[in-house]
Amino acid sequence: MRALFELLREHLVSLNASPERSLALTLYRFVHGDLAGLFDGDDEPMAFNGQLVVLDLSAQWSSNSFPVAALSAIAAAQQVVSVEDELGYLVLDEAWSVLADPHALRWLQGSWKLARAKGVSHVLVLHRWSDVAAVGDAGSAHRERAQGLLRECETAWLFRQPPDEAREMAVALGLHRREERYLSALPKGAALVRYGAHRSIVRVQPDQRDCAFIDTDRAMRVSSADE
Repeated sequence: MRALFELLREHLVSLNASPERSLALTLYRFVHGDLAGLFDGDDEPMAFNGQLVVLDLSAQWSSNSFPVAALSAIAAAQQVVSVEDELGYLVLDEAWSVLADPHALRWLQGSWKLARAKGVSHVLVLHRWSDVAAVGDAGSAHRERAQGLLRECETAWLFRQPPDEAREMAVALGLHRREERYLSALPKGAALVRYGAHRSIVRVQPDQRDCAFIDTDRAMRVSSADE
């Protein structure tokens, strides 16, 4: 990327609009501007040939570069999970941040349609249903597309929600009133699982190895011990 920018640098001084100047200005953002360091740097190049590939975009959430980073990560994920004759999983944690980008949302809609053909299971992780409200104004086409994508999920693990969140989830997913009441009363570690036309209450019991990955309160306990 840097080498290509050096080849096109001379077009920056031109005031005439041209494809070369447009490309040079774009590359400048990635090499010296607000997107510098997103794709190039001194570290080892990213490898996509492993059985598990993790892309951490948390550093981009509060920056203007997040849409570019999100789309690039999704494009990379598409290459990873599109290997022929192999089943794969595309897991999107904090999915609200990706759903908020209209281009990423449109890509996900297309990927959803091709999931069976490609043998790819998509997993979206949302901590609160109200996170979906952050993707667009009420009644907007963007929010409707995001909620429509969630309604198309064939399997849903729904953990305990406060009453107001449960009401919104019930409306969006077409839950029965009894299911809505369950959502507000589920104990910690239990989930209402919807798979096709079936429903089950499932208790998740992580073992010690699982807890090493899912324990998000560790820092809080350390802080309390120090006090």
